[in-house]
Parts: sequence; C-alpha cells; structure tokens
Amino acid sequence: MQPNPVLIPRVGESEKRVSEKHRKYLIHETCSIRDAFKQMDTNQGKFVLVKDDHDVIIGIVTDGDFRRAIFNGVSFKERVSTITNRDFIHFNHTTKVNEIKQVFLKNKNIQHKSL
Repeated sequence: MQPNPVLIPRVGESEKRVSEKHRKYLIHETCSIRDAFKQMDTNQGKFVLVKDDHDVIIGIVTDGDFRRAIFNGVSFKERVSTITNRDFIHFNHTTKVNEIKQVFLKNKNIQHKSL
C-alpha cells in the first residue's frame, strides 16, 4: 500500500531542512511511535515531520499512518521510522511558483500542505 503524496515546502540552507515555523512538527527518527503520536496530538495537526541527526527531514507520518500501524498491530514502542513515509513532495525557498502549480495539477491527491 502506497501512502498519499504529501507537500511540505521548506525554507533553509538545505532543501530538506525545516523552517522555524515547522519545528513544532519535528520528531527524531529514533523516537517511538507513541512519542510521535503525542507530538502530533500536542500540535493539533494531522502529521509529524521525521528528522535525522542533522535536522534533515527524512519523511512524514500522517494520522492515517498511525491508524494503519494500529490496525496492523505495530507496537507503539517501535521507532517512528518504521512507519515513516519517505516518499514525499517538498519544495524549498528557491522553487518557482509555476513549478509548484504544476505539481498540484499533476498530483490531485496531495493530502497535507504546510506553507
């Protein structure tokens, strides 16, 4: 089963580094699924951004990923990286508006947008 594509534009030195605005959504890849779920609940969002040791975003976990994990009997003690969607769409501060529009036109099923 392939997760829905996700759009997470970011600003920073590296195109996969997160802006200050999005830091509240960050969770480290070695944290437990339970901790990631709590983080999502605390932020009242529908996703968390999963980062590595260098603050580089490696993926996203959505509320749907959490539901699938529960349904499939995945332990909440497991690392969040076990349910992380690493195939996501992102932009950086240099991405042209026309390029972003084209992505939206081609990917009608984009679920999460964070600008």
